[in-house]
Amino acid sequence: MKKKKGFLDISFSWIFAIIVGAIILGGTIYGLSKFTDSAGSISSVKGAKQIEILLDPLESSFESIRAGLFTTPVESRIYSTCYSLEDSGEYFGRQGIKLSEKLKGSWSKKNQEITFSNKYLFSKSVSEGKVFHLISKPFKFPFKVASIIYLIPSNKGYCFIESPSEIEEELEKLYGEDSSSGIQSIRVGEENCKVEDTTVCFSGDSCDILVNYNEDYLTKREEKYYFHGDALMFAAIFSDKRIYDCQVGRLMKRTSSLIEIYLERDKLTSQRGCTNNFALELQSIKNFANDFETPEDFEDLSYTLEELESKNRYSECALW
Repeated sequence: MKKKKGFLDISFSWIFAIIVGAIILGGTIYGLSKFTDSAGSISSVKGAKQIEILLDPLESSFESIRAGLFTTPVESRIYSTCYSLEDSGEYFGRQGIKLSEKLKGSWSKKNQEITFSNKYLFSKSVSEGKVFHLISKPFKFPFKVASIIYLIPSNKGYCFIESPSEIEEELEKLYGEDSSSGIQSIRVGEENCKVEDTTVCFSGDSCDILVNYNEDYLTKREEKYYFHGDALMFAAIFSDKRIYDCQVGRLMKRTSSLIEIYLERDKLTSQRGCTNNFALELQSIKNFANDFETPEDFEDLSYTLEELESKNRYSECALW
């Protein structure tokens, strides 16, 4: 059984900025657009830049898992869109967020979309509610590629049944926090399930989502989601198929670029007398990432990933 890391109780202020900032600014943008479309467009650009400035320092510094919640002033819909290279024309694709609010019984028009090139939000295409949970977890392949974020409305419950012990420990820490910050919509054990919960089973066939943990795939609404590692397993559970596949494709583009850095590091350590050569495995992963088409292909690379991770762990000249 692979060794997993548990959730940590750490400040949530940085994740709060990601979506709450977008919502507050998005709401402001919408309000301004009631007066003039041109003013709304200008505000949207300024809002996107402000959020980008808030998020830029976060990408390289956080290794830990973080969780928390935020509340919107009124019932809201968050529209999440993933743009691949083909959709956006940009190598790393983009993450898009729009907001609609329920005002006087009717939903407002969506605000102008705010987009990011370095964020990976896994969620439903439309998340509706007033209270939302956010979880951030690092995705490693096998080095850290990015921190990925799951968005879950608090009124959408998930119940995990017969999960492996390491997954159960993570989830118990996650939902067992105090009510002000804990993920109360996630439950562990069939005895704790609510009737309206989406059930997630790691054995049997009577749940909404069936996880084959040994073979790294899950089945949801008769569709298979293939994953590598727990970060993508949770991503598959909490997101729609199109968003999941698109975001994983974006993560592979990022992986390919990061490998260039590690290949250069490998050359430098070799010049300093290190005998461990990582180039073969790194190049195999780079080729895989460049040719990536679907998460179903992860199985073809599993041995290479394990080999590289093991070699780096025991090397005196580790690359990460």
